[in-house]
Amino acid sequence: MNYEKKDKMNSYRHFYLYAKHWYKRTDVIEDLKVLIKERSGIPIEYIRKRDIIDNLIDLAWLSITRSGNPAISFREFVVNIAFPNDWWKFNCNKDVPIEVITINKCLSIMSITEVSKIDGELGEPDYNILPKPTKGI
Repeated sequence: MNYEKKDKMNSYRHFYLYAKHWYKRTDVIEDLKVLIKERSGIPIEYIRKRDIIDNLIDLAWLSITRSGNPAISFREFVVNIAFPNDWWKFNCNKDVPIEVITINKCLSIMSITEVSKIDGELGEPDYNILPKPTKGI
């Protein structure tokens, strides 16, 4: 990739591509640690769930504020985390930790973000970072 094209790429592009299912999901926490390592260079063993949430909350907030109706989107975001069993799109049970629910909700918000509302370009997935999904996209 040339430098000019690289400068136009969104630095979180792999997070968006992951949220939009362009990468195979194996273990969401471990997958996202790989993406943080790729973006920041921090060794995986030092990346915590808190670091994942810090990154995803910022991206979900951008999606919410650009949604066209941020007040309703933000309310739904918080309510869906507080009451995950009421969230028809997310099959979770009472044993799912709140941080995993939060991560999944952030990814859900990011997955429906229109590409035109994301700064920079997403480019193509890099299957050297995470594997290609087994089913078509």
